[in-house]
Amino acid sequence: MHDASADWASLIRDAGMSGWAVHSESIGADPGDRSGGNYTWLAAYGVTPIVRLNYSHHGEGTIPLPDRYDAFAVRCANFVTASSGCTHWIIGNEPNLAGERCQGVPITARQYVDCYKRCRNMIKQRGLQHLVYPAAVAPYNVDTGWCMDYWHEMLSLLALNQSGDAGADGLTIHTYSRGANPESIYSEDKMDYPYDQWRNGFRAYKDFLGLVPASMRGLPVYITETDQNVRWKDANSGWVRNAYQEIDAWNHAASNQKISCLCLYRWENHDQWVISTKNGVIDDFKAAVRRGYQAPAPSPIPEPPQPWPPDPQPEPPMPTPEPDIEWDPRLSLRGCELTVAEAAAGQTVWRCVSGEWFNQEQAQNRINTFVTVLDENEQLLTGVPITWYWQSGEDTQPSEVKHDPWLGHPYSKDFGMYNVAPSYGIRIADGNPTDVLWGMGLGSIAQPDYKIHTSYAFVFQRVRAERPVPPIPPIEPPIKPPVERELVHPLPGAVITQNFYEESDAYEQYGFRAHNGTDLGGRPLRTPVRSMASGIVAFADFDAGYGHYVRMDYRDLDAYVMYCHLDEPGATAGTRLQAGDMVGLLGSSGNSTGAHLHLEARLQNKDGTYREDTPMSKGRIDIRTWAAMYGLKI
Repeated sequence: MHDASADWASLIRDAGMSGWAVHSESIGADPGDRSGGNYTWLAAYGVTPIVRLNYSHHGEGTIPLPDRYDAFAVRCANFVTASSGCTHWIIGNEPNLAGERCQGVPITARQYVDCYKRCRNMIKQRGLQHLVYPAAVAPYNVDTGWCMDYWHEMLSLLALNQSGDAGADGLTIHTYSRGANPESIYSEDKMDYPYDQWRNGFRAYKDFLGLVPASMRGLPVYITETDQNVRWKDANSGWVRNAYQEIDAWNHAASNQKISCLCLYRWENHDQWVISTKNGVIDDFKAAVRRGYQAPAPSPIPEPPQPWPPDPQPEPPMPTPEPDIEWDPRLSLRGCELTVAEAAAGQTVWRCVSGEWFNQEQAQNRINTFVTVLDENEQLLTGVPITWYWQSGEDTQPSEVKHDPWLGHPYSKDFGMYNVAPSYGIRIADGNPTDVLWGMGLGSIAQPDYKIHTSYAFVFQRVRAERPVPPIPPIEPPIKPPVERELVHPLPGAVITQNFYEESDAYEQYGFRAHNGTDLGGRPLRTPVRSMASGIVAFADFDAGYGHYVRMDYRDLDAYVMYCHLDEPGATAGTRLQAGDMVGLLGSSGNSTGAHLHLEARLQNKDGTYREDTPMSKGRIDIRTWAAMYGLKI
């Protein structure tokens, strides 16, 4: 239950069960304040508290402005240190919601993660064996961009560059039904366009969990708020029983991330969702408690993939002292790639020194890539040819001096984007060596296949290379073990329902020239899908387009293979599979119109990058062509 109340806790104790209570504290950001809370009384009722630490409850923000993040982190650590009876803590609440902003200033996902990391690190530095969770985001909300984008970006940034650490000790989410009908718990209704791939009700919890990065899939999940999205009626309707039954069914599915609690909002009479005065709802809750549902142990966090034996490599070249790049990590999450140019000592070279991505809210309806070209003294240059290129063509235009108050500084050129990423690239075209960018386009982090308005900004600077890049000496290719010459059919008895490179018009909207794989169908839903060869699971994840997918790394065969639209993956990242082992169950998840398996091969170079000399960009190749190399006809 949301609210730690003795009246509610008695219901748990009297039923001989245990439970969770969410309690929210407003603690401010005074680093000299060493007060805390006492939650020891809940233990007598069999209730474990989860305490949410907010900067304020009174419209002043769930976290403070960025210049007070450090002070807030100290205050959080002070509060935790001085408290008793609690070891579970949440930092802030629904940071994407306009009502939780400090002084009306939006909290970006990146800012929230910055604040959360400081708070968690400060608490851990006190030597406390406590668990610290990031805030849940407000579902169905677009105040700070689409909520699923915000959530996915937040978790991706938390998981980024975390060595041996999942980035959090658990996850918290909120989910609500549309209306009081108890059957609404099971609704699969979707949001309106452009969010029509996302659930519009209680089962949005599945969408949130479908976006959790692989490194966080073993963390416990706490649903710390749920209700009917309308005031509770004083009725024993079965809504509460259905909600707990739904979560229990989710927990019993073998591959699902486990949910430790479902907390109803709310017990106390602080707003229209009060439950303590609604005897019908209380009776519904008592009936749910009598069913004796138990939270399963969280799934183990998957171990990082074991690396393949590395190929012999020459000594790395000495780094050049040219300007360091300021690179927005969200660019990498969007799939943007930077190829750094080699240059001899004293040679003029164009370096990309800054890159930034703007999400839907930040872009303010712009669909442009902004380019700024500077000289050695950081002054704008005019007349420098800039090439904007795509998969089938390019356009070169001279740099100018342009202005857009939104960007905040003069720039050189802007190029409009009309396809989703990866569709566009940039390079300087004056004949000097130049860094090259590729992978820009419309779409968000969580919805890469939708033409959501987003933008980019890059800065190129002309510099003199101070040190040549040493040539890489030739090396003898490593001796590979014998290659399996015969592959296992991934779906015996299936038929090809769509060939590679068909229906170019249908796939243009996604930034592809045509269908980039081979589809196999004609088999029942949840038929086992087999690994074609022995290899390692590089990813087992969810994507808006591919749905649930497993990406197998067949290093001995110089390829990745994507097994897509699965009903559920059958293996976690890092698992080594033998030929014929199950990679998942046939499904229709993601952008799919029926049960089928989408197979997509991508050839590799020795360094793990994709080869470009294949029928489609990024090394995509017809799965039948690749399989034929090893004696299998699909």
